[in-house]
Amino acid sequence: MKSHLLARSRWLASLAVLTVPQVALAQQVTKPFVGVTVVDDANNAMAIADLCAPGVAVRATKYAERKATPEQWANNPAVGAEVSVNADFFDFPGWTLVNGLARGAGEDWPLQGYESRNHFRFGARLADLQPDTNKPPPSATEVVGCHNIIISGGKSQAPNFDGDGVILTAHRRTAIGLSADRRSLFLFASNSNLDGTALAARFLQYAQLGGHGDVDVACNMDGGGSSQLFVRGRGQLVTSGRQVNNHLGILASGQGGSPMCPNTPPQGYLDQAACSGIGGWAQDPDEPTKAIDVHVYFDGTPGAAGVQALATNAGKDRPDLCKPLGSCNHAYSLDVPLSLLDDKAHAVHAYGIDSKGGANPELASSPKSFQCPRLKVSGVRRWIKNEASLVAWHLSFFADVMAVDDAVVNGLPDEGPLPDAPTLVRADDGSPEVWLVDGNAKQHVPNPEVAARWQLDLSKVATWKKAKVDALHTAPPVRPRPIAIRGSGPAVYLVDDSLLSAPPVGGSDGGTAPDGSVTQGDGATADDGGCSVGGESSQFGLTLGGLLLALTGLRRRSARR
Repeated sequence: MKSHLLARSRWLASLAVLTVPQVALAQQVTKPFVGVTVVDDANNAMAIADLCAPGVAVRATKYAERKATPEQWANNPAVGAEVSVNADFFDFPGWTLVNGLARGAGEDWPLQGYESRNHFRFGARLADLQPDTNKPPPSATEVVGCHNIIISGGKSQAPNFDGDGVILTAHRRTAIGLSADRRSLFLFASNSNLDGTALAARFLQYAQLGGHGDVDVACNMDGGGSSQLFVRGRGQLVTSGRQVNNHLGILASGQGGSPMCPNTPPQGYLDQAACSGIGGWAQDPDEPTKAIDVHVYFDGTPGAAGVQALATNAGKDRPDLCKPLGSCNHAYSLDVPLSLLDDKAHAVHAYGIDSKGGANPELASSPKSFQCPRLKVSGVRRWIKNEASLVAWHLSFFADVMAVDDAVVNGLPDEGPLPDAPTLVRADDGSPEVWLVDGNAKQHVPNPEVAARWQLDLSKVATWKKAKVDALHTAPPVRPRPIAIRGSGPAVYLVDDSLLSAPPVGGSDGGTAPDGSVTQGDGATADDGGCSVGGESSQFGLTLGGLLLALTGLRRRSARR
């Protein structure tokens, strides 16, 4: 087509004036906006955008916005881009067409001068490079052409580049690329004379300098006098002053959603926050069968002063989730922190943690609130000698220690200090029972659910001779959850059954019933009244039942959103 052939000949003729000799340069790395990293020196610049960062989006040029430098276009009030680069070849100096597909803010360009090439497309949960045969759907609101693929699968395509011979000679260059997970967008421009081999190498080098060794694909765009890259606050880091026809820009407001993040955020519910427990379900649609983490914050949101958080895993099977979610293993639950049993209202915020490091949204029906009395405790007290022992038993002041009156502490018989750390054993005769050893006594760990709530690592169980295990006095089983108390002084005590006691009649180990209630051996009841609960339930009408009392594998002591 004469128009674009003429454009290319004029572009090549301009190179002698616009090229800059290559020299060894020191690069600087900055983060001028949330989600944007810039790597630049006197001759080269790359901007890397995290499409999943708050407020980050992509914008391409509408037909009515053509004929502008990247800086002029970015400063257009209708655009407002923080970073912009020139894009496709065009009919310079006619400014009427581009050689590939083009769409800006949902508006298609006329197809004059069209070449059959790959194209970048961006839209709702979409960032990709596609061949011309795959026409962009309406959801792809921003489209720019790709002239030559220079990197594919993270590797340079040199010397076997596609497209025409312009990639084989040295000119000023512009290139655009994406990471394998399509979360990172790379915009690059250079004043240096680069052939395709050098362009691919420099593109990968600058991405690495910017902390991104994950480039998957990249394309050569219009170069020569068209190559320019603008960063708000710094101007055109690579410039020629030429007005070009279309551009690709990064919007980075630093707040709000990330509409073009190809990673779908987790979904789920906080179904209940009650004295009996906290729980619901969470799933990441990008990995629908994987169990994801849930971070639960109390009395505030992430980053607020004084906020405490716990983490759990949404990995328990729940039959009512199977059909609506396509898999069953997405329920989570955790106990109400003992430090919050104080007859005061406490807010609960739950967040699903994205499996690929994307946004971690607050789950539906969150926040809720609970108001619970202290538990009445019975049994004996075991002194926890120091902080090291507290850590070794995986106990925390927030989750496991309840403030009580001194009379409560003094009313429990003192049965000596707790061992410095738990010791788990089983007999060498093949019997499945796991025992918690305490001096000359042993306590049965009744099931993995109880072990999880105590954070007892069942992969680290020692094997003892059967006779040695049998010689130990059999004390009551491990209680369903750890409960520690502290009065007005600094001493902390674990409340337990006496090791001198025999197991319950009938051999019952206690635990949780199918409906979630504590069956026996808890040694704690509500001090008075019940609890008040605020909030709404899941859209599926989901109930927690016994899941609310069972920790789902890991009960970590702190969480970060």
